[in-house]
Amino acid sequence: MAQVAAAVGKAVRRLHDAGYSFPDLYAKHVFLEDAGGKTPRVVLIDVSRLRRYTPRRGAADLAALHATTQVPPVRKEDRLLVLRAYLGDRAAEGDIERLARRIKSRRAGTRRIAGRGRDPHLMPARRVAPPGMVPLAEERFSTVDGGRLRVNEAFRPALEAAGLSTLDALMAFEGGETYRVGPGRRTVRAELADPAGAARVVYIKRHDRVPWQTKIRRTLRLGEPISMAEHEARNHVRLMDAGIPTVRCAAVGWEFTNGGRSERSCLVTEEVAGAVQADIYCERQFGKGSDRGKTVAKRRLIRALGRLVQQFHANGFIHRDFYLCHVLVRPVGPDDFVLHLIDLQRMMRFRGGVPASPRGVPGRWIVKDLAALLFSSWPSPATFVRSEVFTNTDRMRFAREYFGTDRLSAAQKALVRRAVRKARRIDLHERRRSRPRFDRAHRPERVALRPRSGRP
Repeated sequence: MAQVAAAVGKAVRRLHDAGYSFPDLYAKHVFLEDAGGKTPRVVLIDVSRLRRYTPRRGAADLAALHATTQVPPVRKEDRLLVLRAYLGDRAAEGDIERLARRIKSRRAGTRRIAGRGRDPHLMPARRVAPPGMVPLAEERFSTVDGGRLRVNEAFRPALEAAGLSTLDALMAFEGGETYRVGPGRRTVRAELADPAGAARVVYIKRHDRVPWQTKIRRTLRLGEPISMAEHEARNHVRLMDAGIPTVRCAAVGWEFTNGGRSERSCLVTEEVAGAVQADIYCERQFGKGSDRGKTVAKRRLIRALGRLVQQFHANGFIHRDFYLCHVLVRPVGPDDFVLHLIDLQRMMRFRGGVPASPRGVPGRWIVKDLAALLFSSWPSPATFVRSEVFTNTDRMRFAREYFGTDRLSAAQKALVRRAVRKARRIDLHERRRSRPRFDRAHRPERVALRPRSGRP
């Protein structure tokens, strides 16, 4: 490892001495050529963004290399060896420490998305799957139907037996049970017979209409567009990388028309066995007429939900539809369970960090997610909660678990108040939507009013 570190440091030094800076100096862009037991030869790839060297840009290059080598088996001592080899004979006393501080400084270009530039196969989260999930390293996908469909090999026999091995067959599928219908999309639940084993239950989510906002973005943005189904499939991978349980992807396919402004796309996911929507689960277990002895289980669920949301936001994610119906509760014991996040179509990711920080998730998105979660815990015709399941004390327990403190600060209290106000606006909006619309066909006739005059 010492020889490798020395070779990399000297290679970066030669690059800078030649007057070039490499802003994409990530670990995955540094290749090593075996020299038969001698010092390996360093080869840099993907150098299309080379630019003129300046001391500030040079520090940013080293910062990128430092940030993307913080994975096993690279140690802190190995990264210091890179800096020592980079400085070489010109290094004076304390130069390495000053250079290390400069790399860690904000001006050195360390403001990068967490995990950017790393080889996906080196990320530890890909080897350790969330509870109840299959590690991504063990998933195998193959491209079929002329490149329009990617299928998980574990689900391929069941899909082929049901005649759903092409995008056209998935989009035209009329069986199953309708699960959810929205503007331009439809989700059905289907049970597929697997010749290799037990039957598999999947959800087939199809998109056949693109919102006008997305059409505008695709028109103005250069490059190939990303379909709505593929965007959600990528969000599943991002969540699993962060260690957050979600659903398993079975297949994803898409086809663009009209220059990318129109599409047909489909996402097939496996049903989480034994899981129930959180709003339905809470109403059954802790609602009116339930056993009062389940208070301990309810508090454990509240704390688990608080930890889930905190981990979600701390990794830079926002859901934008963070309702209880999009959280699945999978019991794994008498009083234990695992929470899975679903419906990731609108999920976005910002730079990782502390929630509501300038470089993390903007505060308004934090408020939106918390408000949606709060609203869905109230008795409402928009959810399956019909009784006062949660008290204000329960909501305070959630807030303390989310912020990781026993006593909320003034800023945290202000954030909670903003979430409450936003939740009330959502509730008012849903009540207006649930009102019966005015029927113009049965509108009463207008009474002609007599024009005003000065006479009685």
